[in-house]
Amino acid sequence: MSTHVLSPLHIAPHLLLLPLDQPRDGFHHFISAWLFRDDRVCFVVDPGPTSTIPTLIRYLEQQGIEKLDAVLLTHIHLDHGGGTGSLLQSFPVDRVFCHPQGIPHLIDPARLWEGSVKVLRELAEMYGPLTPVPSEKLVSTEEIASLAGLPLPILPTPGHAPHQVAYAWDGFLFLAEAAGVLLDTPEGPYLRPATPPAFRRDVFFQSIQALRSFAPATHTLCYGHFGAHKQPLLMLEQAERQLHTWLSLFESHPNDQDNDLIEQLKQHDPLFARFDLLPPDLQSRERYFIGNTLWGMRTEKR
Repeated sequence: MSTHVLSPLHIAPHLLLLPLDQPRDGFHHFISAWLFRDDRVCFVVDPGPTSTIPTLIRYLEQQGIEKLDAVLLTHIHLDHGGGTGSLLQSFPVDRVFCHPQGIPHLIDPARLWEGSVKVLRELAEMYGPLTPVPSEKLVSTEEIASLAGLPLPILPTPGHAPHQVAYAWDGFLFLAEAAGVLLDTPEGPYLRPATPPAFRRDVFFQSIQALRSFAPATHTLCYGHFGAHKQPLLMLEQAERQLHTWLSLFESHPNDQDNDLIEQLKQHDPLFARFDLLPPDLQSRERYFIGNTLWGMRTEKR
């Protein structure tokens, strides 16, 4: 069980990363919410799973926040948007932005829960059940183009999930898993793809390329898992190159077991090779999700 002390991470004067640790070994430095607040607007990007909504609310109260102008959902996977309904039951939120494909599943989450249990198995239970989101709170990302009266660029990035979007605001680009999963190590960033079923390589590459075309060099990339990086063009290029490497190796070793593929990948992918620098509990957690990534590649839809 995690014993890490939870405290917000100050990424910039108006931006906090809020760790949402789970009571399971290795599930720290993984799930987070992003909190942006200035004199114009206060919003959260991806409130996280139902099980950590009390933690999120404690963070908001510690910051003296009494109401959120908006919740911005990059996508509705349990670890990102699963707690939205529970948050709205316990904390004032004006609006919830979501891709139109995700909105019906927030209003009636039965099918979302069923699909989540199929993919995540016991992790779905740890993340917690879903509470419906009132339809009057929901705003389609195809209809909204501003926040606090200012432009809010929204980029479709359907690689990791068909209903995923990225949000650009005030020099930050909130991109969830569109360019992989990031962790800091003593020798630099660890990065891996996040390609769960149903995976389509052309869509995933198009999403990364859309981000590369949009992202100004001054933007900070805000990952869903876990942290931020101030060299957006470099990291997006590396994410694209990494996915090519993984697919090429996977196709040349289609019958290898996951552990054998991991060892091969560490030899060919310098960012993923930093896996060995992660603490043992994070390595164990990563092995589980690497399995989901490889599962997506095995069951790729062409």
